[in-house]
Amino acid sequence: MFWLRNITKSEDVESVASSLVEQFERQVSVAKAGNTRLVQRAFQLVLAQAKGEERKREWRGGTSARVAHTFGWKLVEHGYPETLSMSLAKALAVRLAHDISEKNTRNPTAAD
Repeated sequence: MFWLRNITKSEDVESVASSLVEQFERQVSVAKAGNTRLVQRAFQLVLAQAKGEERKREWRGGTSARVAHTFGWKLVEHGYPETLSMSLAKALAVRLAHDISEKNTRNPTAAD
């Protein structure tokens, strides 16, 4: 059943990453990707949505990193510049990892 659990997790990663990209696209079109203020505001909304998914699905660090990585490449697929997309993916991964680290510090039994 291990493989079945991994398939479900992969589908979850794809689903969440796609949802995050849709959230970002609603705020910043590809044509406006150079507008720093819009990008920052959209990233904050994406981060809030990702944190909610993280809590709801009880992700571990590896899953958060996979979601962030998939989010970045999906942005590239949707036409956003690769440097911007990878920067956003990295920032998302770091912020989510920081939250998981803080949670594990408060509750050592929840460690990865």
